[in-house]
Amino acid sequence: MSDKISASIIGIQQLAAALNAVAPGVAKRASKTGVRKAAIKMRQHMRQEAPRVSGNLRKSLKYKAVRRRDGTAMYRVGLLDRWYYKTLDLESRRGPPMNPWMEKTIDRHISESEKIIIAEGIKAVNFEAGKQKAKNDAAIRRLVGF
Repeated sequence: MSDKISASIIGIQQLAAALNAVAPGVAKRASKTGVRKAAIKMRQHMRQEAPRVSGNLRKSLKYKAVRRRDGTAMYRVGLLDRWYYKTLDLESRRGPPMNPWMEKTIDRHISESEKIIIAEGIKAVNFEAGKQKAKNDAAIRRLVGF
């Protein structure tokens, strides 16, 4: 088996072209919308496949927007605050993970997340561009006196 994984995202060229065609603020809002919806869907899949003991693990799975130092933003999905449950899925000094369900869930649903990012990103670009066009048309009407 190969150590490298290759993947191709279908539709990424259309999304890139749509984001380049609009203003930077519109592109930023549209891309944020697509990634946020993909994060919500991934959290939903994680909650469905989490081991059910008391329900606390499912409740502790969250998503959060995180700003990077270079000015970009990303969404983190997973266990953000409950450290005990991290020993179920992450390798630690004590040894291998007890129940690596989270990694399996991510591997199983990552292609769906990529499709959501592209589809919702293009939809959000069209929506934001329509809002901008409506604002511009209203401004032109006010200038002309309609």
